[in-house]
Amino acid sequence: MDEQDRVPRQFMVSAFYPAEAREGAVGARLVDIFEPAVTEALEYLTDDLESETKEELLRKLRSIELQSARSSPPEHSAAPYPVLIYYPAGGCNRFANADVCEALASHGYVVLAMDGPHDASLVVFPDGQLCKGPLQGDYISPGVGDVGYLLGQLDELNGEGILSRMIDTKRVGIFGHSRGGYIANISAFLNEQVKAAVSIDSFLWGYMSEGTGLEKHPLDFQAKVRSMSKPLLRLCGRPDGTDPQKEAEFCLKRDGGDFIGDFSVVAFPGWSHSDFMTTPWSCGKGYDLVANQSRVRADAAETLTDILTTFFDSRLRGADTDQLHGCIRRHPALGVATQAAMK
Repeated sequence: MDEQDRVPRQFMVSAFYPAEAREGAVGARLVDIFEPAVTEALEYLTDDLESETKEELLRKLRSIELQSARSSPPEHSAAPYPVLIYYPAGGCNRFANADVCEALASHGYVVLAMDGPHDASLVVFPDGQLCKGPLQGDYISPGVGDVGYLLGQLDELNGEGILSRMIDTKRVGIFGHSRGGYIANISAFLNEQVKAAVSIDSFLWGYMSEGTGLEKHPLDFQAKVRSMSKPLLRLCGRPDGTDPQKEAEFCLKRDGGDFIGDFSVVAFPGWSHSDFMTTPWSCGKGYDLVANQSRVRADAAETLTDILTTFFDSRLRGADTDQLHGCIRRHPALGVATQAAMK
């Protein structure tokens, strides 16, 4: 065991949950994820910008508010609620899809959004410690381990604190974007507690790639994963796509050829990889932050929320599993293909 292995690992989680309506409640700030070291965190994130650009961006970041309010009283009338774990893309923080997490909470889910140390561009811990990233090398195994640990803490979270009696530990789903989508896939396979997973514009099971951590999941492991029967949905961006239905069927055949489980693909023709980040203003560093100002599709949050809610409702709440096709009809620019329909 080397010195790094002896250092206790810690990560940050934010919980989005159904809350009582409070008149005059003040929305949370986007930079709240950097408390108690907001100033130091923003200085680090913007230290490679020219002073004028930096000051303008800092004003923007400090002014952005979310719809949710911090520490709002939980709404227990329909509790316990299914729980969803969200893992963001590499170099992004747990608020990269905050508006989607908020919307899922308003639909009756408890969403636990994670930040991995040396995976997010910056993680600030309660003692003010700054953990800078992203890490080069094995960025998969630590995230999978963090998810497994969080799953093991659900009973404790449900037993005391603000989430007391809020979580249905038997109805658990996971979703992630990019490398977070791969972590979601692997976590669903390794943890029986996870009942359904969504991989957002991510590689499905990974390829042998030295230095990335994917070599920890070789071909024999991938073959086992493909035998997983629990529901898996893949959202696939296709920047150059034209016919959404043909794109969906192409992705299904390419990625799910010998997959025997409940596997579906939704194709997003015209969507780039970054379009799936709906609240990206503090993801990355410096010039990435500036570029992110123009990277939000007006329809992204609503579309993703509709699809995620439909999928998890059908797999965790017993809703009609065919509703995914109905959902896509509400978004005619997209296409959907399911493994069952192709056989």
